[in-house]
Amino acid sequence: MPELVARRAVAVVLLLAVGRAALVASTQAAGPLTLAAPASPTTLPSGAADGAATRVAIPALGVDLPVVSSAVTLEGNEPGYPLCDVAQYSDQFEDPGRPGTTYIYAHARPNMLLPLLEASRVDAGRSLLGMDVLVYTNDAWLYTYRI
Repeated sequence: MPELVARRAVAVVLLLAVGRAALVASTQAAGPLTLAAPASPTTLPSGAADGAATRVAIPALGVDLPVVSSAVTLEGNEPGYPLCDVAQYSDQFEDPGRPGTTYIYAHARPNMLLPLLEASRVDAGRSLLGMDVLVYTNDAWLYTYRI
């Protein structure tokens, strides 16, 4: 009988909210950590469309990742297990810039969201305050959220 092997991965989640909610960084290990309100406006800019996230960057941490839908599957990747070398967005939440929450997640690994996880563990994440999170969309919009 084959032996079951459990995989343990830490994923970092960015909840980018416009309107009443705040930007949240969370990890499986530490639980949610509320950081601050987003810098984006609470209403859509004139001409904004329903663009899906295509890239997320946190320049101060050296994070710059392409973003794909959580519906993307790859042969050999366990269903429901996050992909490597990209961030993913959940189709069950809002697109960037829309009222509500945009849910973007990735592994906490080198060249992914590991710098966010590491910074969140030092002095309750205070070094993150004031950092910009940039979210690019497929309709040529850039949304800036401030931690």
